[in-house]
Amino acid sequence: QQQQQQQQQQQQQQQQQQQQQQQQQQQQQQQHLMIISKVMSQQGLRSFLREVSAISERLAQLKLSNTITDDDNAVEREILSERACRLVSTLTLDMIGAILPDRLGLESMTAPMYYVDIYESEHIHACLFGFKSCNFMFPLHDHPDMYGFVKVLRGALAINSYTKLSHDEQKILKRTKWNTLSSNVVIARFEGITNRWHSDDCVYLGPKFGNIHSLTPLEDGAAFFDLLMPGYGDKPCTYFKNVIQNPKLKQACLLQKIAEPEDYYCQLLPYEKISKPDFD
Repeated sequence: QQQQQQQQQQQQQQQQQQQQQQQQQQQQQQQHLMIISKVMSQQGLRSFLREVSAISERLAQLKLSNTITDDDNAVEREILSERACRLVSTLTLDMIGAILPDRLGLESMTAPMYYVDIYESEHIHACLFGFKSCNFMFPLHDHPDMYGFVKVLRGALAINSYTKLSHDEQKILKRTKWNTLSSNVVIARFEGITNRWHSDDCVYLGPKFGNIHSLTPLEDGAAFFDLLMPGYGDKPCTYFKNVIQNPKLKQACLLQKIAEPEDYYCQLLPYEKISKPDFD
């Protein structure tokens, strides 16, 4: 009986050792797959950044070109912006590789928003913004003479956008309707509200159309990828307050320039920003 018990114990020990070895092998395989997945995601992100950088560089060339007709210039700009839209729409959180705060992380945040700086050059600026809760709105602001692309990565957003009227249009309205406006008020057309979920394509905000906009989270923890072509560089970001509440679609609105809101600040999330040598 003692021999049988010893044999059983030995068999159990062997089985336990085999199970441990199998678990270790599975863990190693999972780690290996995770490393491969991370490398592939990083390669995908770098490939994406190279492509949108080339698009932005071409858009800058078109802006300075005197050899292309206005019509051809406009057609190519539209083709390039549509191509950038398609590229941004393919982005996923896995490709970016950022770890977003979970419910407990969101609850412990003191800032109303969180931020990840991904990549910046003379041609583009790529970053990620997120909201702690639905109780905060990304302030109304502009992207002066930039192409902007917003891709929701988690949750959902509502984007309110406005188009600044041309100098002549503003001049007519100031003369006929608002003849006592101060210089810090801009007349813009309300372009409506666009709702986007993480499964949807990106939203395009052009240098002219929809350039002034705000973003409101529809879910706690909502996050979005933000691509600017080019980035701000030395250009200032102007913040606004809509004087007219609940505007109607295509209605002319008065947007008053304001200082950067004091309650707007972000918590920086840990992330290995892509540098120029790595990008190349």
